[in-house]
Amino acid sequence: MSKRNEFIIQYSGLNLGVHTYEFEIGKSFFESFDYDEIEHCQIKVTMKMDKSAAMLVLDFVIGGTVTLQCDLCLEDLEMELSDEFRQIIKISDYAEPDDNDEIVVVPSAEYEIDVTKFIYDFVLLSIPLKKKHKEGECNEEALEKLKSYLVEENPDEETDEIDENENIKKENIDPRWQALINLKNKEN
Repeated sequence: MSKRNEFIIQYSGLNLGVHTYEFEIGKSFFESFDYDEIEHCQIKVTMKMDKSAAMLVLDFVIGGTVTLQCDLCLEDLEMELSDEFRQIIKISDYAEPDDNDEIVVVPSAEYEIDVTKFIYDFVLLSIPLKKKHKEGECNEEALEKLKSYLVEENPDEETDEIDENENIKKENIDPRWQALINLKNKEN
């Protein structure tokens, strides 16, 4: 990942108060991170930075569309993104241990902040874990092909357990292990 000047914000010379920045994100942005799951994207990120003497509060608003692969049929899927995130940058020379991921501490000698990684993370968090078409929009051919590979489970699980126990009894098993096998069967 290379640093791009458009994502580096020099905050040291800015007045206290709110400052607004807009970023246009395309596929090349994700390619710089070696992330290739996005086929096409047109994302607009608006960042409002509220500067005070000891901290920066960054509010990100993410909107736009991304084209991904559907998890079910593997066809292109266009998704709308709309999300908001907050990142707090604390300006301090004392690194205080904190488990809060929302707060990042930077030394007071710093004069700029690179928001590239924040934008990357927040856009990826905006994408749902399950990426699939709406009901009826998936490629039916692909779904039928997938169904042909499905293995149906036996609905009568008790019969399976009985058969398994009979197979274990038929095998010549060391009695020291039999207690463990019985314990395993009780848990299932």
